[in-house]
Amino acid sequence: MKNAKPVKEPTTIAQAVDRAGEIKIAINRLHAEYEKLRASFIARGQRSYDGEVYRVQLVETDRSTLDMKAVREKLSPQFIQAHSKITHVTQMHVTHKESATNIIPIK
Repeated sequence: MKNAKPVKEPTTIAQAVDRAGEIKIAINRLHAEYEKLRASFIARGQRSYDGEVYRVQLVETDRSTLDMKAVREKLSPQFIQAHSKITHVTQMHVTHKESATNIIPIK
């Protein structure tokens, strides 16, 4: 990206954790802004828009999804298990410490 400031690499694990939180917040804010822009383009009714540097094109497609609840009702658990693929993944959950420590217990 043009004019992007170099990001100082975290030197401690605490700094790395806090940076992950900052990045997550930035991503969420950007995603919300992106979705607002997307909605405004859709509302205007055109299929493409040009900026100085970028072009936005709206493309409509049909998406097919599998109703897993219906599938599970029709197939046996043994069939589903025999045809299931298990993949090990590692997820990272980033939460704000204030919200975790300020929880008021219900009595």
